[in-house]
Amino acid sequence: DWLEDSPFDDAIMLLSRMRRERRIALIGSVRDRRLQRRFMRHQQYPRHSTGFYVEDVFLRIEIDTPASAVLEELRREEGNDPPLVVVVDASGRYAGVLNPWHLMSNRLSSQRLDEHIEYMQPIAPETPVIAAAEHEGWLEHNWLPVVDNKQRILGALSRAVVLSAASRVSPSQQTTASLLLELVDGITHTLGEMLEGLLGRRST
Repeated sequence: DWLEDSPFDDAIMLLSRMRRERRIALIGSVRDRRLQRRFMRHQQYPRHSTGFYVEDVFLRIEIDTPASAVLEELRREEGNDPPLVVVVDASGRYAGVLNPWHLMSNRLSSQRLDEHIEYMQPIAPETPVIAAAEHEGWLEHNWLPVVDNKQRILGALSRAVVLSAASRVSPSQQTTASLLLELVDGITHTLGEMLEGLLGRRST
């Protein structure tokens, strides 16, 4: 009970002082499933990564869901600001997002939902917060989806949260993160050239 009743940051600090087995057992006893998932994410990702700051998405819907059903769900949440409505395909992988205000204002109840999907570039949970803070999506959105390497939705990331976290990153962590990003970019570029070469040889 104390874990659920404590302020989140205080609970994380207390958990960090325990052995991992004890931490996992305590988190497993949390009755609030959303809070439990939030605690578990903090055990999987370090503080300088975006995965540490992921929150649950407001609404997750399948691409073939009727627009009328989505509108009904949004109306049930009347009074709450729907920051991000994520769309997944039949296999549960990320397909894009919907603008809930666009749905509600344009009376799309009889239209296909996939006509109104916007593909918002997602963020990987391993991304350093200083890199995530520079994501171009923040120019238009307050929230961005976070997906794993199989394009499964892990949650959403708030612009305010990631900018605040990035401002607290030490210079040494920034340098390390920058080096890692350069390494990943280099590997990606090399793999791309190798694939291009293989495809070129096959076509000749």
